[in-house]
Amino acid sequence: MNQRLYLIFAYIFGFLASKAQIPPQIVPDSLIGQHIQILHKTRDSLLYNPDRFIMGKLYYPRGTKDNHPFYVDNYWKQGGVYHEGEYYTIPMMKYDLQNDVVVILKMVGNMGYPIQLDNKVILRFIIEGHRFVYIADAEKPGYYEELYSSVTKVWAKWTIWEKIDPNSDLKVPRFVQEMYFIIHTNNEYHSVRNLKELYDVFSDQKAELIKFKRANNLSFISDKSGTVRKLAEEYDNLKPVNAN
Repeated sequence: MNQRLYLIFAYIFGFLASKAQIPPQIVPDSLIGQHIQILHKTRDSLLYNPDRFIMGKLYYPRGTKDNHPFYVDNYWKQGGVYHEGEYYTIPMMKYDLQNDVVVILKMVGNMGYPIQLDNKVILRFIIEGHRFVYIADAEKPGYYEELYSSVTKVWAKWTIWEKIDPNSDLKVPRFVQEMYFIIHTNNEYHSVRNLKELYDVFSDQKAELIKFKRANNLSFISDKSGTVRKLAEEYDNLKPVNAN
């Protein structure tokens, strides 16, 4: 309940902050009154909302259509979250890579409120068929995409930062994304950023994996996730039973 109240206070705080920043002559009292009514309805709907996974705070979006911190693109996507053993379908959600949070669009009447969910509560989620899990004991705790889970296990992790193009007159920061992988094999975890590091992890089957990659026209440059997943699967196929 305390988390729900925190969410409600975040709504109210966001509204009051925005009100303080806008000159009174621009926002009529009647419009302010309408927003206060909406906030009251939002508070009531959240207190008695059956979707108990909604724990977090109001989200303030950043970026544009082509320059953003979100997974894949800056559009609302279908997916779902797991909370206390139950799965909740979400019609509109995003994954903010920079802040490592799931964002949903909570509709109250005809108004939509973006909310970032507490990643200590939402330990698993799905977005357009891609499955993510929160790994608390990783070197960098956060959400990782589950790519392959058998004897060998593979997760993908995105990192993102802002970079200013020195040749641009606008000096607008660009969001830059990179991906690396966590591989668990032979009772050890390995961080992998390129094919050389991958072959080092699978060194006992390196020659066979190189042949497999060439025979199947796999490209690490154009399809990092797919290539790593298929090579990990082939590695398990080449390993003797109970080798790990």
